[in-house]
Amino acid sequence: MFKKFNYKIAKIVTTKFQTMGMFYLFCIYGLLPLLKIFTPYMTQFLYWSNFIQLISLPLLAVGQMILNTSSEQRLQETHDTVMEELVVAKEEREDLQLLMEQVKTLLKEHVEE
Repeated sequence: MFKKFNYKIAKIVTTKFQTMGMFYLFCIYGLLPLLKIFTPYMTQFLYWSNFIQLISLPLLAVGQMILNTSSEQRLQETHDTVMEELVVAKEEREDLQLLMEQVKTLLKEHVEE
């Protein structure tokens, strides 16, 4: 249960981090120390920047792994469905070939009469 909760959190955070909005937010945050009024708070900016980097790296790695696993599952399901349809199509083709052979035989018999 705890593993499921962790996966859900990692998935949510990863999808939120991978947005242009988050990119712009971090760009603005990174440029704030350039303003004179924020110069006294430079050490706090550096601390929080490092903190965000430290927690986001493993979190994003786990989130990517989970999202890739979901993609792989969908791809496997699609592959299985396509293979099932291929089997059905082959069976129908065989049925059509048998039917065509019967039609040819009937036409030969009809022409010979």
